[in-house]
Amino acid sequence: MGKNSGSTNYTMFDIDRLLHLVEQALPLGRDEWERLAVTYNAGRARGA
Repeated sequence: MGKNSGSTNYTMFDIDRLLHLVEQALPLGRDEWERLAVTYNAGRARGA
């Protein structure tokens, strides 16, 4: 099973940031996970 063309590699900074957001929010339901995704994606650099 290989890596799909065009898929994203996450930096350690990205992973740490995401884990920090998860730790702060402790999302349980779908709505909370979607809100966390919006928060995470709002802080990502364009094209990253």
